[in-house]
Amino acid sequence: PSPTPTPASQCNTDHLYCCNNSSLVAANNPLTSVIFGLLNIAVAPLTAIVGLGAGSCNSITVAGLLSNGNTCSQSPVCCENNDFSGLVVIGCSPVALGI
Repeated sequence: PSPTPTPASQCNTDHLYCCNNSSLVAANNPLTSVIFGLLNIAVAPLTAIVGLGAGSCNSITVAGLLSNGNTCSQSPVCCENNDFSGLVVIGCSPVALGI
């Protein structure tokens, strides 16, 4: 079953991301381990969604979303750890933008 989307206003980070559907993979996907190894990213075992690929996930600010109605036609997600120069976003969960 798919995770229930979280309302955008409840995202615990400063940024939401709009990701291409093809860039989102399960954290336990073997591709994720290979890419993390190549980038020398050490993370604890993950159970959430991971966004992979430069330019595949673009940030959407919560303030901008709430004030001017930014939209995302791909997959809006809220990610806990996005400090990897835009190559990888970790700990993502789906977000309902209209809430």
